[in-house]
Amino acid sequence: MKTLAISFGLSSLLAAACASQSPAISPCEQVDELITTCYGEEAASEFVCDPETANDIADLTCAELNDIETKSDASLCSTLGFFCPADPIFPSPNGDATKHPIVLTHGFNGSPDNEWGVNPLIIDALEDDGHQVYIAQVSPFKSVSIRGVELADEIDRALAQFGAEKVNIIAHSMGGLDSRFAISSLGYDDRVASLVTISTPHGGSYVADAALGLIPGLLDNAVDFIVELYAGFITSEELANDSDLRAAFTSLAESNAAAFTAENPDADGVYYQSWAGLSNVGRIALDSDIAPCVADGGAMHLSDGERDFMDLRLVLGAAIVAHGTALLANDGMTTVESARWGDFKGCIPADHYDEIGQVGDVGPQRATGFDAAAFFRTIAFDLAQRGF
Repeated sequence: MKTLAISFGLSSLLAAACASQSPAISPCEQVDELITTCYGEEAASEFVCDPETANDIADLTCAELNDIETKSDASLCSTLGFFCPADPIFPSPNGDATKHPIVLTHGFNGSPDNEWGVNPLIIDALEDDGHQVYIAQVSPFKSVSIRGVELADEIDRALAQFGAEKVNIIAHSMGGLDSRFAISSLGYDDRVASLVTISTPHGGSYVADAALGLIPGLLDNAVDFIVELYAGFITSEELANDSDLRAAFTSLAESNAAAFTAENPDADGVYYQSWAGLSNVGRIALDSDIAPCVADGGAMHLSDGERDFMDLRLVLGAAIVAHGTALLANDGMTTVESARWGDFKGCIPADHYDEIGQVGDVGPQRATGFDAAAFFRTIAFDLAQRGF
C-alpha cells in the first residue's frame, strides 16, 4: 500500500511538472479533459463545446459536475449537450381494460412485498387504467410442481374475487414456469386466457445448474433450514415451511428444461407471449445482442440503441448465466434465448430488477427510456386489444 501511495505521489508530481511546462489549453479543451476524466472517452466524444459554457465549467471538479448531473431538471444535458434523457420506449400507453382479470405472479425468492415482486406503483397504474388486478403469492423456495399448485389456488381465488371465468397471467421469471405447470399439468387451460412471461427461463438458467453443483447433498438440510428462516421474513409461515432450495434450483436448471417442456406442452386456446430483458455492466452495445432479440419475430425495444446498466448485485450471476461469456445476451438471471416463448415480442433495456420496477423510481429511466409502469400498461392494453 505504501509503495502504491509513493508511486501515485510521484506520478502526480510528474504530471504537475509537465503541466507547468505545457502551453495553456483553451476552456473547451479543459472541459473535454474534465468530461473524459469524470465520465470516460465515450461521453467526451458526445460533447460539442460552446465557449461561453466552457468558461463557466472548466474549473469544476468531478463532484461539482456530478451535482449538475443529478439535478432533476436534467441540466447536464442542457449545459453540456450530452447525457440527455432518452426518448421513452413505451410512450403514453392507452386503450381499454382487459376482459379478464390480470394475475401478477412473482419468481424465485419473491413475494409481493420484497424486491422480487412487482412494484406496487405499477399495480396502481394498472388499476388506474381500469384493469382488475390480483397479486398472487407462492412459496419463494420450492419446486415448480409445488409452486404451480399454489398458483392454481391463487387463480381460483382471483376468479372468485372478480366473479370471472378466466384470467390473464403476467408472470416474472420463475412465475412463468409455475404458470405453464398450472395450465398444462393441472388442467387450468380452461381458466387461463393468456400467459405473458417476462424473463422466464423457459430454457433454464445456468446459474441454477451451477448452484446444484455447489450444494453437496450432505448440506441440503442445513441450507434448507437457513432458507426457510429467511423465507419466513418475506412470506407467510405456511409458504415458508418446508422450503426446498435444491428442488427450486432443479426446476430452474437448463438440464431440466427439455423434460419440463415435454411434460408441459402449450395448451390449445391459451395465448402465450414473452419478453426478454437485456443488460450488461458496461452498457455496451453488442452486435451479438441483436440476433436473439429479433429471432422468432422479436424486436429491439431500445431508445437510440441505448443499453441498460446492470445492477451490480446481478453481475456475478450474469457471468454464470452467460456460461462465462459476455456475448450471451441476458438480464443477469435469464438469457434472451431462454426467455423466448410463444409470441416473442423482443428485448427491453432492463435487468431482472428493472423489469418489475424495483430499481430507481417507477418512470422513464433517463439513460434508456425504459419505464416499467408503461411497459406493464402496454402489455395489458395489448391483451385487451386481442380480446383478452
